[in-house]
Amino acid sequence: MNADAKEAAFQQDIINQLLVNSAYQLGTPSKYDRTLALYTEDCLSYVKSTQPKMWEKYQGLYPADSEKAFIDRPKAVNTAKLDHRFYFEFDTVNLG
Repeated sequence: MNADAKEAAFQQDIINQLLVNSAYQLGTPSKYDRTLALYTEDCLSYVKSTQPKMWEKYQGLYPADSEKAFIDRPKAVNTAKLDHRFYFEFDTVNLG
């Protein structure tokens, strides 16, 4: 087995362990947004399920297309603020 094959087998072993022993979900490459470096659907699902009240307020601020507004937000925010993970969005909007 050459080095590339060993590396591929090693990577697959790691993925298999993550799938079996954690909440890790294997993503579909076609759904990965390389520009934003995230899976958009997973991001939205996470925010909606972990912060439902904040998401409801956010929908009030952006009623036309809340999901698009949320995903597009990092493009409009100073990138220095983006190192605070997903919750950066709610820290930069005055929800009252």
